[in-house]
Amino acid sequence: VPHGEDESGLGWVLLSIVEKSGESFVFAPDVQGPIDPETVNLILREKPTLLVMGGPPTYLRGFKVREEFFQTALQNMETLASQIETVVIDHHVLRDEGWSEFLKPVRDTAEKNGHRVITAAELLKRESEPLEYRRKEFYEHEKPSADFLKWSKLPKEKLNQTPPPL
Repeated sequence: VPHGEDESGLGWVLLSIVEKSGESFVFAPDVQGPIDPETVNLILREKPTLLVMGGPPTYLRGFKVREEFFQTALQNMETLASQIETVVIDHHVLRDEGWSEFLKPVRDTAEKNGHRVITAAELLKRESEPLEYRRKEFYEHEKPSADFLKWSKLPKEKLNQTPPPL
């Protein structure tokens, strides 16, 4: 299926479907919502009880990705949440500090249908602690060493042959 929108130039990702005892699990990485309607249809045709998928890249909202993209992604996520018992949304969307607020309408739709939309941490009965959106904060408190920065500027062929100084 497309990595995000069809014809985006980002390539393709492989959906994985596992069936056992009349139930199915779908893993849909990097579908960015999903944004592509055919991806939504493919997922729904499998009738999964559990779906794990990559959410949209909301951290790119307003400068790399147009607003319509996110509205479509929300609509598609609500469609999935209304029909699938457990939807785990992870990856891109958790890179944004406002991820929880963005997913609120999707979670509300799931609840109205007796379903749930959760993160991978919540699936494991843990609290969500998305750290990636705090990258700049962490960088200020724990800057990389001079040796690491020097290593990171090596030519690509040397980077592959030289382990990083940790």
